[in-house]
Amino acid sequence: MSYTRYEWIKDLNHALGNTQPTHEVEEFLLGWTFVESSPPGAMYNLLNTTERASGSTNFNSVGVQNFTSYQQGIDVTATLLKHSIFYTHLYAALKNNDIKALGYGATMSPEVSHDLQIWVSGKPDGDPQYPIDVRNASNKGYSDLFPGNKYTDAQLRAMAKTQSNDILAALNNLNNIIVQL
Repeated sequence: MSYTRYEWIKDLNHALGNTQPTHEVEEFLLGWTFVESSPPGAMYNLLNTTERASGSTNFNSVGVQNFTSYQQGIDVTATLLKHSIFYTHLYAALKNNDIKALGYGATMSPEVSHDLQIWVSGKPDGDPQYPIDVRNASNKGYSDLFPGNKYTDAQLRAMAKTQSNDILAALNNLNNIIVQL
């Protein structure tokens, strides 16, 4: 099964209980997937969670999980965000379309920032740049394709090399813009 980032975040929003996400919430989640994953990444795990599930396997040495299906990836990610004591503010902002807390039209709320830092490092003050990177990665694009099990290893490696070059170019452009600010 192949799928796009937009399809994945649309289904994640629904699983989080947000059946009418604002454009900004969708952008935020899309940006977050760009910071966390690029094809080929962990199977069905665009936010690179280390949360285990029945039949999941390690994608890397950190313990990011390959999930067994698209639905398992959505379910595990949504359950983690909804029920973990570490992500209550982030979950509430996503579920309730609280775009101000997510950093639209204002500085991201410290609580959401802390939740994102826990996501990436396990500590509420682990990586202060990470929430900024997530917010700045919005508006990247809706349609890049995640392969599921469709492609050979050689095809996946070729796709990853192309995307890595695109990402590096985008990061260089972003750095140039930031320097000008």
